[in-house]
Amino acid sequence: LGITNHGGGPTDYHVDPGTGNLPADAGWRYAARYANWLCHGKDGAPAAFESGAYDTTTFTADGSGSVNDQVHHTPGAQFWIPTRDEWTKAVYYDPDRYGPGQDGYWRYPNGTDNVLISGLPGEGGQTNAGAGVPFGTQLPVGSYPGVQSPWGLLDASGGLSEWIEDPWTTTGRNIRLTMGSGARDFDY
Repeated sequence: LGITNHGGGPTDYHVDPGTGNLPADAGWRYAARYANWLCHGKDGAPAAFESGAYDTTTFTADGSGSVNDQVHHTPGAQFWIPTRDEWTKAVYYDPDRYGPGQDGYWRYPNGTDNVLISGLPGEGGQTNAGAGVPFGTQLPVGSYPGVQSPWGLLDASGGLSEWIEDPWTTTGRNIRLTMGSGARDFDY
């Protein structure tokens, strides 16, 4: 998604023409501010982006590159970036995986154990991740309507990988992670 700041101020951001339905390539902090905005009923006031699910006053980094952001969303928040477990459940869990009332997880985000077919929509493709589509091809959100998780979630493969709330801590550094695959990936 192309977002440009036209003027330099915090309220001067606009979606570039022709990009409104493409996956948004935004950082974790941008996604956290988006969740805050949703918590405030999409209020356009700058303060609506600063708290709600995440306290942006914690958005700092130390000299090692480790982020000091609020680790988990604020209790009681209505919207937040999903945790690893929430994302995994939304993409792979099926309450009727083995029959009515017999839950389980599928291997792929289309409610099957079959590898997704990389290719363009309308040509038999089920994802734009993988070798079947020119590297980096971005397609509008929802281009593969027949490829849904058991909950009806679209675009868990291809498009862009998605941020999760849980950080990965390595050698004392907190690094935010993504799940899923994007158009630049060769994994589904």
